[in-house]
Amino acid sequence: TASAMFSHNQFKNHIWHVVQHNCSKVQQMLQRSKPGETIDMFNLMNRFTLDTIGEVGFGKSVGSLEDPNTPFLKSFDVAQQVSVLRFVYPLWRAQKFLNKWNERGAQGHFKL
Repeated sequence: TASAMFSHNQFKNHIWHVVQHNCSKVQQMLQRSKPGETIDMFNLMNRFTLDTIGEVGFGKSVGSLEDPNTPFLKSFDVAQQVSVLRFVYPLWRAQKFLNKWNERGAQGHFKL
């Protein structure tokens, strides 16, 4: 069971280790930026969050802090956008069946 694998304290320490590791990656990225260079902090923090949750929850780093063009990050963004549109657009099933509009190619992103 999960309780045999991790004690509360071990899990908490693991989380903080991952957060500190990813914080140092972000810090290095910010330090390497040139004066006056524009940094998309929203994108950077999204990547930080995705990498951290991936590593804590699944034991795998998504690697989006190292490579902002990683296929998983793109698929995650597309899947998130399609999911929101499905929530607000009641005819999404017809679009999915017809493979039209925002549903075109979406299944490949959900399967990645």
